[in-house]
Order: sequence, then structure tokens, then C-alpha cells
Amino acid sequence: MYTRSLSSEYVPYYLAGIKSTWKLSEKLNFYAYLVNGWQQIKDQNISKSVITQFEYKLKEEHLINWNVYLGNERSELTPSFRNRYFTDVYWVFKPSKKFNLISTFYVGFQEKIDSFNHKNVANWWQFNTAVKYSLNPKHSIAARIEYFNDSQNIVVSNLNQNKPFSVVSSGLCYNFQPNEHSMFRLDARYFESKDILFTNQKITDSKTNFMLTANITVWF
Repeated sequence: MYTRSLSSEYVPYYLAGIKSTWKLSEKLNFYAYLVNGWQQIKDQNISKSVITQFEYKLKEEHLINWNVYLGNERSELTPSFRNRYFTDVYWVFKPSKKFNLISTFYVGFQEKIDSFNHKNVANWWQFNTAVKYSLNPKHSIAARIEYFNDSQNIVVSNLNQNKPFSVVSSGLCYNFQPNEHSMFRLDARYFESKDILFTNQKITDSKTNFMLTANITVWF
């Protein structure tokens, strides 16, 4: 796919800290991280966050990865936040050079303190699967389906009065690589929610949204 999934936007994909690696066996690797926080280059509080990662290569065509995140997310922007717990599992399956599949599930829990100093826990979660098939060396297609739920707006802030964010999305992409230095992609995505979350081209609020993206990439 050319466009990014919703799942990839709401995980700590950039980190600042230290990393240790242990090779537990020929198939299993373990990684441990001590970082400044969730998507933080500069630490926003005095607490550090911890990440663990197990990477298991079952066979040549299977890769399973399990990650766990724990950190205090209190900051000036989110003074009510306390500990955040997050875990995700993804599976990469490549049975041949023509076909590959990636499937991911994750769930996060955020502790919050209200004005009466009572603690409550909110969560968000998602599931998605993407596949790619090469028709020949120049032409390939890809598809993705996903569900994302953040009913208490922990990581997603929408413009429509912070309504619960719950979205089903599907996508289809065509890729054409005429040579080793260029690629054309045409990516179609459709979103649907039970609540009004989107604004269409007519500036009308809607429960659905469709986008078509074209891209030409050239590299040397």
C-alpha cells in the first residue's frame, strides 16, 4: 500500500533512548529499550519508559513479533495522564516472492486522574491485515482492511466534538514499476464509522469518506 494504515500512526515509532539485544536462540531474539517516552525525543517528565520486544522467526517464511510498552505519559499537554500500557503482536508471512501478508493487533490502556483524584483507565485498540501480490516483475496489487477503535479519544482527536473514534477502513493499491528507478502507485481508501467523523468535498459532515491517491516516485 502507498498510504499508511491508521494503526501505524498511533504507536511509538520514533524513540530516544538506549537499546540492548539478546540472541536467545537461532529463532528467537529479545530486545529491551529504556526511552524518554511515547513519541518523545526530549523527555516530558522525570520518568523513563520501558519497552520489551520478542522477535521469533518460526520458519523462513514466518516472522512473529511481540512488543510491550510501559511508561508514565503525564506532561503539560496531558496533566491527567498517568501510566500507559501498550502491547502489540504482528505476523509477517512470505511464502513466496510473489505473495506476502502482514497482520497486526494491538491494544493500549491509559490511566487518567479526574478532578476528584479518582483513577480510571481508558483503552484503544485496532486490528488490520494487508496483503500484496506481484502479477509480474512490473505490476503488483495490494489490499488492506482494518478496524480502529478509540472510543475515549486517548490518541485520536477529531474535529467533530470529540465523538468516539471507531472506524472501519479498506484499501486497494495498484503498483507499476517500469524500471529500477521509478514507480507509479494508485491507492484507493474507504472509511466508514457509525458516528459523523468526516467532512466530504461538499463541506458536509458524513459517516463515510473516500480518497484516491496517485504517486510517482523516482530515485537514483
